[in-house]
Amino acid sequence: MCKALVEGGKVYFENGRWHRPSIDELEVPQSVRMAIQSRITNLPEPTQEVLRLAAVLGREFEYETLAEASELDEEALIDALESAQRAQVIEEINGGGDLSFSFVHALIPSTVAEGVRTLRRRRLHRRAADAIQKIRPQNYEAIAFHYEEAGEEALSLEYYLKAGERAAKAYANPEAERHFLAALDLVDSEPERARLLGELALVQSRQGKFELALERWLEGIKLYGALGGQEPMARYCARAVRAAWEAGDPRRGLALGQQGLQALEGAPASAGLADLLHETGRALYFNAQLEEAESILRRTLAMAEQTEALVVRLEALVTLGTTIAIAHPQSAQEGKQLIDEAVQLARTHGLPDQESRALNNLGLIEAEYLADLSKTRGYYLRAAELARATGSAASELFYLANVCSAALGTGDLNWVRERLPGFLEAVQELASPGAAGEALQIINARLLRHSGELDAALSLTRELFERGRKDGDVFNQTVCFAEVAVEARQHIDEALSMVEEASHALEFWAPGTLQLLKARLHIAKGDLTEARFALNEVITKSGGHPIGMSQARYGTAVAELAVAEHEWDAARRAYAQTVEFQGRVGLRWYRARTLWDWAEALIKEAKGQAPAKVRELLEEARAEFTAMGAPIYAERIQARLKELGQAVN
Repeated sequence: MCKALVEGGKVYFENGRWHRPSIDELEVPQSVRMAIQSRITNLPEPTQEVLRLAAVLGREFEYETLAEASELDEEALIDALESAQRAQVIEEINGGGDLSFSFVHALIPSTVAEGVRTLRRRRLHRRAADAIQKIRPQNYEAIAFHYEEAGEEALSLEYYLKAGERAAKAYANPEAERHFLAALDLVDSEPERARLLGELALVQSRQGKFELALERWLEGIKLYGALGGQEPMARYCARAVRAAWEAGDPRRGLALGQQGLQALEGAPASAGLADLLHETGRALYFNAQLEEAESILRRTLAMAEQTEALVVRLEALVTLGTTIAIAHPQSAQEGKQLIDEAVQLARTHGLPDQESRALNNLGLIEAEYLADLSKTRGYYLRAAELARATGSAASELFYLANVCSAALGTGDLNWVRERLPGFLEAVQELASPGAAGEALQIINARLLRHSGELDAALSLTRELFERGRKDGDVFNQTVCFAEVAVEARQHIDEALSMVEEASHALEFWAPGTLQLLKARLHIAKGDLTEARFALNEVITKSGGHPIGMSQARYGTAVAELAVAEHEWDAARRAYAQTVEFQGRVGLRWYRARTLWDWAEALIKEAKGQAPAKVRELLEEARAEFTAMGAPIYAERIQARLKELGQAVN
């Protein structure tokens, strides 16, 4: 908490500790300090003693708490308070059920507290802590602070932990972090410090402070390694793997998982070891090692069931289901069923973190591999809502990036355009933007492309590719750049080079995408033999028929090749089938772009003339782009219609 935001005289939190501003910190002039001291010392001694105790409680204080902490009887206490009121040092606060007072200026309690010697101040804080503990036993934070100021570190630690645990349970993550940091400064037991590091790392991770969280996990791993605690060590290793991925470094995450499994080789089955197995399997997945991921995830499920580790079981169901769908597109329905099971179990047991992740991945499978966009956006939105409820800002923004992706595909460009700047601003406020930051930047590039700003889209995507290649994560950047390059008929060789560099990721993340991108780029370049070879590979790898959304990409490539080879009947069939598929599954933007391409193919077939079908296709495409919020495309089509003029018949 910034000191500038805290009224003088009240305690503030900084660098993991509670503090009360001193007179020097508040830059009080000497004359003002002396005036305050003079006013206080002219009061009767009982009044001065009551004011010292009140100053310890804060600028505002309750009569009930003050009475409990004071050693005066009730009549003497009332006399002291009235004396302070007559001297205009304190005033009664109106409103509320409890009788409360406030110092008339924030500098007064600060000055009074500064004038109390250490031993006496500690005694006053002890009395304040005991009183609050009796009157307001749930005010853990205040009790902890006063016990700490009293030098009672064991009691202070106890209450900081209670405050932190309560805040963490309520997903009040910034508050929980403050309390755990204060507790960490007081703890002297290594087992307790190791446990506390995990509590702190969790709430830091929820706030997107992944690098800080990772440091805590790694420190905890060392402590538990020295203490011989294999179970908690495994759990911390698992969390470190996830934190590395969330920080945008999947390679480091995999290395940490493999190191952890090696260090724990021979350890008995446990919930912690199952957790580490899962996170390592998930890291393999994100490093495009799907076969190895599937194997370790099946081991995870077996151990999670053996050790009754429900949360790990849910996580493993989600990751395994997603892995199956990606590695074996023909079995996407099986993967969906596993994720459906995870959603229902998470909902039944009240596990929002696991439910949100399951819903997000369910949306991915439904859209990409089952070609059903009807529920996808709803899944992503619900995942984001759940993440917000748990205070997981980075997860929320990651899921919102997927909402944007779905909206772009279905042509709701204005929805994305209105919200994306806010999302991009929010992600920059995270200590480590990580995966959410990269996902939203890709959305930004795609929005430029869908809006018709092709040069800007190419420039941004190139920049994102350079950034992503450091971590080996260039799948989305490559797809975006290649598609824009084909449309713009620019930078084709650069796009082919990107595709080659990203070939491993493309092959694993979306089988067939590698060949389809190559085919379209070779067509744009005029290498039709290479294009035909790439399309034949798609059919071979897909078992004779493309799966899910790859049907639309395949249809587009087939149509473009047919046009390049002047196979007009084949081109018309391919365009008609692709437009029908895009319309059926809700790919509104892509359908409008295909309508335009189809019209241009008909013009080529007619050797520059424009059959009546051309105007029909172009008018529909123009109307769709206008409605979707893509005026640049609409204007280009309008210009094309004007150019064709009388050629349309």
